Amino acid sequence: QKQQEKEKELETKETQRKQALSYCLQRAEKDYWSYMELNGTKAEDGTINALTRHWDTAEKNKQQDINNCIKLHQ
Repeated sequence: QKQQEKEKELETKETQRKQALSYCLQRAEKDYWSYMELNGTKAEDGTINALTRHWDTAEKNKQQDINNCIKLHQ
């Protein structure tokens, strides 16, 4: 029974880790698009037009956020 409790605890921790990682990655994606909406112009069809440097900065920031998520929730 102790073994079952230990396994259940490990499963719970793993589930929580995966959920935290998923949330963190979703946040990185959301922050990417928020940055682009602030630094670009949104067309009527929903597309965003912006300078290449803004896309590059957003992508760089997103990749840093993703790397941080992975480090935090390994």
